[in-house]
Amino acid sequence: MQTEILRQSPFVFLKKLILIVVIFALIPVVLLLSVDVQSLYESIGFVSRIPFLLIWTLFMTLLQILAISMAFVLWYLPRYKLDADGIYFQQGPNGAPRRIVDYSQISEAKVEQGPLARRLGYGSISLLRPDQDRAIKIRDIPDPNLVAERIDDLKQNAIAMQREIAPPKSVEELLAEGESQFVEYKSSLMWDYRQQRINKKLYTPVMKSLAAFMNSRGGHLLIGVDDEGNILGIEADMKGLKKPNLDGWENTFNLAFNKMIGVEYRRLIKLEFYEKDGKTVCHVYAMPADRPIFLKENNTEKFYIRAGNASQPLSFSQAARYIQARF
Repeated sequence: MQTEILRQSPFVFLKKLILIVVIFALIPVVLLLSVDVQSLYESIGFVSRIPFLLIWTLFMTLLQILAISMAFVLWYLPRYKLDADGIYFQQGPNGAPRRIVDYSQISEAKVEQGPLARRLGYGSISLLRPDQDRAIKIRDIPDPNLVAERIDDLKQNAIAMQREIAPPKSVEELLAEGESQFVEYKSSLMWDYRQQRINKKLYTPVMKSLAAFMNSRGGHLLIGVDDEGNILGIEADMKGLKKPNLDGWENTFNLAFNKMIGVEYRRLIKLEFYEKDGKTVCHVYAMPADRPIFLKENNTEKFYIRAGNASQPLSFSQAARYIQARF
């Protein structure tokens, strides 16, 4: 798409100009009240060459020029840019544009106009995000309703692109790739390597990652691999199983999944086992869900999304905005 430049309304320039002119108008008043300007001028010795009235007129004109120039710079230089991958803000001509938000992060573009702004055709846009309680504002731009509609179109396009599922990959590719937006490693399903015992609390980080993948764009979870990508295998998990084999392990996984996420979402999960050097890795491929998935944890429900290479919990208000935009 072609970059769109958004500047503040010309009426904002007029407001800034009036304010700065009023401030600059106080300068001569302060000078006249605090200093005998004419006597000071006469003491310099220029009276015979240039009349004081002319010098004072030039001084007042210079102040007016400075006021107009300052108002213009403060109005003209700050700009917003609607680019292909997000909204940028640039403070000045030599400043680097700073991306303030991705379109996919926006849950709502809300127009804000006062009575005067509505009559004069300008206003601000509050960009609400599910992961932040504080809105980002695009301030005092012309035709804010049209711009908000444009942003909403760009948001819908970005969300549609994000609904593309994580691409299928082999375990070898995932090990070479490392953890990312679509890839997560877990050492085990329930074996606690620190305490050297079975710990069913470890179900939670596994299921949290899967819920986050399904609430986002899908992803791959490798169980039996440490954070550095070293294969540990899931054999340690089997020490606590009545059936210490792959069938018993998968049954345990299914029971935990059905309890913490829901059996109705099991269709979105595909399991396969990969063996190397006598160690087995479980590759869990999670597809994006078509409805919000809440993780049941300690008699409460929590909502997770994938943010970078981590699973991020959202507050109730954040989750509500995210769900509105995503589903």
